[in-house]
Amino acid sequence: MLARLQTSDVDPAQEGMDAIQQVVRKLRRAVPKTRIIIRGDSGFSNNELMDFCETTPLVDYIFGQAQNSRLEKLIETEMAEAKAAFEEN
Repeated sequence: MLARLQTSDVDPAQEGMDAIQQVVRKLRRAVPKTRIIIRGDSGFSNNELMDFCETTPLVDYIFGQAQNSRLEKLIETEMAEAKAAFEEN
């Protein structure tokens, strides 16, 4: 596992790619068949890192996305349904 704190003027993807590749290599040596899930905020949502995850066996990712009013409008109904289902439980 890896966690780093950086100032907001640093692009997380810039250093993140090298660090993530290093962690994945170390995990593969230790536990070769384990599924790895990389979680990051919207700063990690870039093509280079997503391509790496999608082309590396047993590596998946979950990245947050910045707010997007156009997307929010498109999924308005689904979000309302999800909220209602959550509140029921």
